[in-house]
Amino acid sequence: MLKQKTSIMLLLMIALLTMIGNAPLYAQNTVIYSDSGDDNTYSVVAPDQSLALEINPYGGRAEKTAIDGSWNRLANSITVEDRLGQLDTFDFSFGTYTELTTNSYRPVYAVSRNTSNSIALTATATIRGQKVGILRTLTLLSNGQVEEKLSLSNKTGKSVLLDFEGLAFTFGSLFDIARATSNNNNIPEYRYYNGEKIEKAKINGGSWFGGPTPMAFIDNAKWATLADNFFMTIVRPRFENSVFVYHGLEFGPKSRVSLGIQVLATNILPNQTLDYTIDYYVGPRQESAIASIDKDYKKLFAWPIVFNWLLKPIENGTTWIMTTLVEKTGSAGLTLILIAIIVKLLLLPLSIKSAISMKKMRVLQPKINKLQEKWGHDQQLLQQKTMELYKEEKANPLGGCLPLLLQIPVFFALFRVLSRSVELRGAGFLWIQDLTMPDTLFVISGFSFHLLPIIMTILQLISVVLQQGRVGSSQNDMQKQMQMQSYFMPLIFLFLFWGMPSGLVLYWTIQNIFSIIEQEGINLDSRYAKKKI
Repeated sequence: MLKQKTSIMLLLMIALLTMIGNAPLYAQNTVIYSDSGDDNTYSVVAPDQSLALEINPYGGRAEKTAIDGSWNRLANSITVEDRLGQLDTFDFSFGTYTELTTNSYRPVYAVSRNTSNSIALTATATIRGQKVGILRTLTLLSNGQVEEKLSLSNKTGKSVLLDFEGLAFTFGSLFDIARATSNNNNIPEYRYYNGEKIEKAKINGGSWFGGPTPMAFIDNAKWATLADNFFMTIVRPRFENSVFVYHGLEFGPKSRVSLGIQVLATNILPNQTLDYTIDYYVGPRQESAIASIDKDYKKLFAWPIVFNWLLKPIENGTTWIMTTLVEKTGSAGLTLILIAIIVKLLLLPLSIKSAISMKKMRVLQPKINKLQEKWGHDQQLLQQKTMELYKEEKANPLGGCLPLLLQIPVFFALFRVLSRSVELRGAGFLWIQDLTMPDTLFVISGFSFHLLPIIMTILQLISVVLQQGRVGSSQNDMQKQMQMQSYFMPLIFLFLFWGMPSGLVLYWTIQNIFSIIEQEGINLDSRYAKKKI
């Protein structure tokens, strides 16, 4: 009999332990959620169709978050959420961010209102024996904006303490743009605004002494962002006492990072309602659209302060020209060719002067060699005689550098415009499928073959040959060595441009074609074909 009772007790203990092990963490502790919803999903769409959500009453979370793609060359919607683990877009739970990402226990909300662009969800949470009403409202506005409101009401005669390891509750979101078609230059960014300047969240950074940092905590930031080259999410709470959490869920080329907002512990007095509001932007990384929402968002698009005064106007001008020409021509590739021609024409007077200067320097080389033979023992006097020769022949040894220096700001601005031009995403030209990506023709054992950088390199080699001219034996050993080094520059450019957006490579290729035409014209000019200076 005793053995039988002991066996029954053991079975009861095992069953009890099993139930406890399978029960949600909050349920066995201090939070019990109501289950008053249904299994349907509810659609909400922004008035301008810029954003669409599919909301599930379980957790009140978005099963699907899609950006309208009618403005995009691909002309299809872009899914920006990734349901990874327990976390989901527009998530919410009492407690810490860690609990939010590891515990699937959520209320099943009742839908109290569902219009075309808004949904209201209600539930009840029993916290330490006291009931708290939950009202969550998601409203989609124009231009990719979402307003989320949370109301917590205490209808009891006692105060309800919301304190879970020093925190009351956590908002969580995971907006992740699929990078299956992204290139190596599509770099994810995680930044926040502290009220004075934009800072980078130190996550996934790694160091010489350790691996990547999986989480970053930021106290009382004004807003925070998740972005890649083409799309951006901005999360801005309208309340204080918050802690942003960046969480690296995966690392590497397809790293996934979630963003949470932890709210510090608080107390709800009897018959009191606490209200919290968060503003989101979910959409393309377009300066004009994002800066129109809040002037502080414009800081996200600034260059480093040392270069902003120069490069920002060039970037704005390039963007305007590109947008206008694409509308007129209907072809992004043709637009880039026209931009290359416009830049070349603007710099043509300086470019011709530079090419003539370089030609003069080559023709003067025999005289410079004689000066070196005669005055090489006295460097100061040699320099003086050389400068006198330059002045007499009206030659400038630095004259060939100016056009290249003037093109550098345009190059950097164009690189930024192309690598972040969501309008050109998916725009093809000739064999190029997407001008914002490398022109990959085929892949062998993980190696991607790009044709356009090779064409660009060949044209650069031709340009170098034409620039060198025919000076033959008049060169000394050092000059011959420098000439040989100039042939390596196109190979360096091949390495630098190999993984760059094909639109930028196309631009530089057209520049090289016009440089060849220009140089050959000068070489054929009778004034410079012989030593007539």
